[in-house]
Amino acid sequence: MDKRKQLLPLTGILILLILLIILITGMVQAIKHGNGFLFIPSFTASPTASFTHTITPTTTLTPINTIDLMRLHTSIAQTIDSNHSKTEAAKTKTLTPTSTLTPVNTVDMSMMETKILFAFFEAQTETAEAIVYTATPSMILNEKGYFEKRKGNDQSIMVRIQEAGKTFWIDKYEVTCQQYSLCVNMGKCDRVTQASEDDDQNLPVVNVNWNQAATYCLWAGKHLITDSEWLTGAGILFNTEYPWGNDSPDQNRVNANLFLEKRVKPGQYPSGMSPYGLMDMLGNVWEWTESSDNLEEQKIRGGSWRTPNNLLGLELSGKMKKTESSIDVGFRCASSQ
Repeated sequence: MDKRKQLLPLTGILILLILLIILITGMVQAIKHGNGFLFIPSFTASPTASFTHTITPTTTLTPINTIDLMRLHTSIAQTIDSNHSKTEAAKTKTLTPTSTLTPVNTVDMSMMETKILFAFFEAQTETAEAIVYTATPSMILNEKGYFEKRKGNDQSIMVRIQEAGKTFWIDKYEVTCQQYSLCVNMGKCDRVTQASEDDDQNLPVVNVNWNQAATYCLWAGKHLITDSEWLTGAGILFNTEYPWGNDSPDQNRVNANLFLEKRVKPGQYPSGMSPYGLMDMLGNVWEWTESSDNLEEQKIRGGSWRTPNNLLGLELSGKMKKTESSIDVGFRCASSQ
């Protein structure tokens, strides 16, 4: 009986050891198979520090197809510049991108240039309509192959003549009423009385004396044509009787012999132009010239609409006092520059 009492504690301890071994074995197997093991504590612990398994990156996210906008912009700009240079060199209007990048706002250089040119010429046309005399900076070849351009304050068309080692310019047409009125409106020229039919301001100005003609040419930045310049411009060096050649004057070449009984707009007889392309060197209105002797009387050249055909010719001239004027006497200017 006493021995049994002694064995009871040992038996209890042995049972506890067996249970402990079973427990430990179960825990090991659970850990090996990835299963959790639930502990239910008898009290709630308040940890002083907690750990989380959530990783939050800062700004190091790197997408697979990241687009570098700055590099894209630079590449597009370089592509456009490169192709524009190639376009200029090849004298074409085609833009051929060398990059596989296709920007949304592709620049069409051909369309851009076309729009710019269209706007420019549209503005030029509006300017030409608004201004009576439009400056032409570059020279062009006229019907006879001589250079002409607009010159002076009146922007008249002048023809360049190079003869005997001298270069000078002569007005292609006689000075008109409209051109003369510009000088009058500027307060530089005297107002002159025109004939009653002078409603058309494009007719040659008449009733101007020599002094008034010279004043106008000075205002225009030119000089009254000299007698020598007039003869050269009319074609005296070509050894012909008339500016157009040796054929007799008729109503297709010159306004004379009372065909129309009045003056007409300059340039109505292109078949009668001089070898340099000057118009109405004979007929229409007489033209004042300046002589080197500067006498009180000065020569007039070319005849007018009232001159008989049999008197017309390059050598035809008359004389008038500087203070005199007539309904069939006008003028044109010249320039040495």
